[in-house]
Amino acid sequence: MAKNSFGSEDKYLKSVLILKIQMLLFIQKQKNDLDEKIKKYVDENLSQEFSIVTSIAGVGQNTAEKFLIEIGEDINIYKSHKQLRAFMGMDPTIKQSGSSINVNGKISKRGNAHLRRTLWQMASAVKRYSPTFEEYYQKKRNEDKKYKQAVIAVANKLIKTLYALLKNKSHYSENYRNQLKVIYN
Repeated sequence: MAKNSFGSEDKYLKSVLILKIQMLLFIQKQKNDLDEKIKKYVDENLSQEFSIVTSIAGVGQNTAEKFLIEIGEDINIYKSHKQLRAFMGMDPTIKQSGSSINVNGKISKRGNAHLRRTLWQMASAVKRYSPTFEEYYQKKRNEDKKYKQAVIAVANKLIKTLYALLKNKSHYSENYRNQLKVIYN
């Protein structure tokens, strides 16, 4: 009975509710179809890059696919991590008047909003699952940074890391710093 009950006997409200449910189901089907197409595209064209991006603990399949789709197929179109960061809108704002320059630390948000949101999701997860990024997050919090400021700092570190990994076609290693100490000591 509960499946067929609408809580109201008004036939107009009932028909509107049925239409809204049908619309929701249609949108969910479109989203699933789009997710499948993205997954297929990444599997066929960006499998190596996908493997590199997901080598960082906390970066999942969905965020890695979205990230790779948004930045494009070739990381070499960005001359540096700073250019990639600016493309995302994660670069700091600079206010200048005369000879004084004020860098107030807020991000510009001039870039790709979808990519910025995806990077925020990646940074939020990475700070929980990767010891290196968790340590960096705690360092920023100990410097009296607010939660959002600390996550943005992690996101910027993640941009640098992802850029370097994709540019060099290498996988992430949590022990990288320890390996460097052994090599240089």
